[in-house]
Amino acid sequence: MAKTCKTSLGGVPACNLGSLTKWIQVVGSRASLTGLKQDLEVPEHHPIMIIAKSPDMKDKLTIGAGRNIDKLKDLLALATISTDDVYVTGLVKCAPPRRNPSVQEIKACMPHLADELRTVDPEVVVLMGSDALRAFNLTGQGGVNHLHGQVFKKAFPHDDELTKEYNIVVTMDPNALYMNPDPRLEGMMVKDLRLAKSVVEGELINPEAKLTK
Repeated sequence: MAKTCKTSLGGVPACNLGSLTKWIQVVGSRASLTGLKQDLEVPEHHPIMIIAKSPDMKDKLTIGAGRNIDKLKDLLALATISTDDVYVTGLVKCAPPRRNPSVQEIKACMPHLADELRTVDPEVVVLMGSDALRAFNLTGQGGVNHLHGQVFKKAFPHDDELTKEYNIVVTMDPNALYMNPDPRLEGMMVKDLRLAKSVVEGELINPEAKLTK
């Protein structure tokens, strides 16, 4: 298992986000950090794993609270998916200060994401937003608008020892609904989440969905 690179927890930062204390996620565990106090949630198997861009600086200290998570919970409810079946994580584990994570910061966090995939062992991985596409090297393939509504079979490309091929579903970042509160956009995201649910249940409820390599 990859150890934390968080300075305040005794680690050596793999990128410049490691010195921040706004938010932390270590060894696949979600944690709030006040000084050196940790409240850890050890990951375990969930059928659905959602990978978002990163913790949002507008959110509260943990990825389990904040406006984006509140919107995600609304979407899951509309898709009739229980939050007990979902594990949510970030592409990077620390909140970048008012910017997107850099390529170097994303690369530095890939061992942590690999550990989460091993431990959670999901039936389907949902990538939310364009930055999250980097987790499975899907950037440059038409973007979220082109990739959503399909199921991809793909191994995690950042760890040679992790050879399992995961079912991948792509959809928009929940933050998009704050910028564009269009019911059609919400409906599209709910449909993508229902597609992920159908993979878990062993049937594709969307007959137009394609299973691609």
